Amino acid sequence: MVDLTERGAHSDLVERYGVRGIPRVVYTDPDGIAVKEMTNRDVKSIMKDLVAMISRFPGKKTIWENSLTSALAEGKKKTKPVGLVLVVEDADLGGFDRGFTQALGLRKSKFVWALDVAEKETLKKYELEKGPAVVVLNAETGEVVGKTVLDENGKSEDLDNVLDEATEKK
Repeated sequence: MVDLTERGAHSDLVERYGVRGIPRVVYTDPDGIAVKEMTNRDVKSIMKDLVAMISRFPGKKTIWENSLTSALAEGKKKTKPVGLVLVVEDADLGGFDRGFTQALGLRKSKFVWALDVAEKETLKKYELEKGPAVVVLNAETGEVVGKTVLDENGKSEDLDNVLDEATEKK
């Protein structure tokens, strides 16, 4: 869903999908290619459209667990450390995710990952002054085995060292 109430907002999407008025609903595939436009606005038609789209494009698997709790449980099961990524509230998650997963490279499969907002209490708990950041936890004990602050693109000069050291401590 994109808010087009501000004049000129999201002009790239307006042009790409030929938006001439609002509301306009365009269903896209995972790559952003328009597949279908909503023609009826009644609940039954919308549900039918959504079911068809979900069946056709069930979603892509991501590296992220639903919560830190589920990441710790999965980490225990797979005997892998847990990487908790704390993002700032107004982050561009798409850009951050691309940059971060690129920076991880092949190491992303050596960890179980969780994503959370870098709130003051959470930063204080992990002795961090700011986010975004990565905190690596031992899945068995919950003990912090490494941490680093990231830039807005999910990268850090010492990310490699922190992750490599954490896999040795596992």
